Amino acid sequence: MKAAFLHAREDVRIGELDLPPVESHALIIRVLGCGICGSDARMFFNGPSSRYTIPVILGHELSGEVVEVGPRVEGYAPGDLVTVAPIAPCMRCPPCSRGMDNLCERAQVIGCTVHGGMAEYLYVSSQMVQVGGVVRLPPGVDHRTAAMSELVGCCLHGLRQTGVRAGDRLLIVGDGPIGLTFLQLAKLMGAGWVAT
Repeated sequence: MKAAFLHAREDVRIGELDLPPVESHALIIRVLGCGICGSDARMFFNGPSSRYTIPVILGHELSGEVVEVGPRVEGYAPGDLVTVAPIAPCMRCPPCSRGMDNLCERAQVIGCTVHGGMAEYLYVSSQMVQVGGVVRLPPGVDHRTAAMSELVGCCLHGLRQTGVRAGDRLLIVGDGPIGLTFLQLAKLMGAGWVAT
């Protein structure tokens, strides 16, 4: 398959990569949409950090169509339209065992420690599938919209953490994609006055 590999600061090259054989609980999806996150741009302009697997295929805001299903995967079939969570915790390390999987010591991070969606296909590991990191799209949701679900999910989680309620006044600092998504969601949640 063709893919865009980040090799170093401002060094992206189109190359070929063979997909591995599908593990028993893994999937392969054909990428239909992939956003460029601010973290992707930072890695391009500043160079990848030491935790990145180099070269790496960036892109964790993505959607696609399931094209191959591991023999022990249940609930997915070729043709399903899906989106994929950017992080798959191991669910076994000390932080995971305490319910803090956001601090997982062995997490797989799409576009960082495992290849991402700036490619024709994405290999979705057994670890990602088994922790529920692949979500089937509801009928009528197109792949372009679905590729933005990670961004919207982050913003919605942030708003819920703040406890915002109808009539609250908010100040949102920043007018990039995340700030503007916060703005739209805050208004939908009934915020009475929002400044950016």
